Amino acid sequence: MKLKIFFTILLFPALLSGLSVKTKSSIADDYYILGNQYFEMEDYAKAVIYYQKALENNKNLKDVNINLILAYQKSNKYAEAEKVIVAEYKETQNEYNQKLLLLLGNNYFYQSKFDIAAKVYEAYFKSYPSDVNGIFNLALSYYKLGDEKNFLFYLNEGYKINKTYAPILFNLGDYYYNKKDYKSCLIYYKELIDIDKNNPDVFAKLGEILYLTGEYELAKEQYVKSIELNNADSSYYLALAKIYAKGYNDKKMTFENIEKALINGFTDLSYLQAQEEFVILEEFSDYKELLKKYKLIK
Repeated sequence: MKLKIFFTILLFPALLSGLSVKTKSSIADDYYILGNQYFEMEDYAKAVIYYQKALENNKNLKDVNINLILAYQKSNKYAEAEKVIVAEYKETQNEYNQKLLLLLGNNYFYQSKFDIAAKVYEAYFKSYPSDVNGIFNLALSYYKLGDEKNFLFYLNEGYKINKTYAPILFNLGDYYYNKKDYKSCLIYYKELIDIDKNNPDVFAKLGEILYLTGEYELAKEQYVKSIELNNADSSYYLALAKIYAKGYNDKKMTFENIEKALINGFTDLSYLQAQEEFVILEEFSDYKELLKKYKLIK
């Protein structure tokens, strides 16, 4: 599972000024709106220009500074982003300084300076211990540094703070999955389903874990739910085919689900040949005809 750094700060909207005679403040607001529009279009260079114009007219717009930093980071201009952060940041604990400190940690993380990022996130965690965002990013920094002990420690600390924070549940589940500790893995994926009921991949992952533990009926139920949410993913049908083959020795349903995978664009013959579950179909004439139909064999 791919790890994700938490991107915590959304663009702050601004309202159009309705004044017929523009004050410097209203002009700043209008430039801010233009900057946000270019940011949404992913034209970060122009977004920077208009954020700077907004600040020229009103240097006290904190939300503009935040979005300017984000635009610099999206443009990979990390030195410029850091310059703004350092100029604005104060030790006083408030919402603005909290955002700046998190963005500073992100700035180092994006540059793969994970040791420095970890120090910033540690400072963030000490200042704002109830915010799970910083501690999750701290865990990821230790992961990138190859420090498994601290990676797991801070994931668990984050879990104590917020048991419904999906990125932590994903990563804890994935950690135990890679350790083949499926019992622990199941705990987090079952909790994840409770908060992410519309994600077919979550059901599929839970189905895979249940399959590996021999819970074939429960595994089948999860993949059926995955297909209900996304019936165009061939991997779900292949997983069901394996369940029917190994769990039920059911050639008919194994065949039908492989066919559905092929209908949905699956073309990897070597994968089909490598799965021990599909040995039951080797002498099944209809299976050979199916592979010929989809031009996987001659």
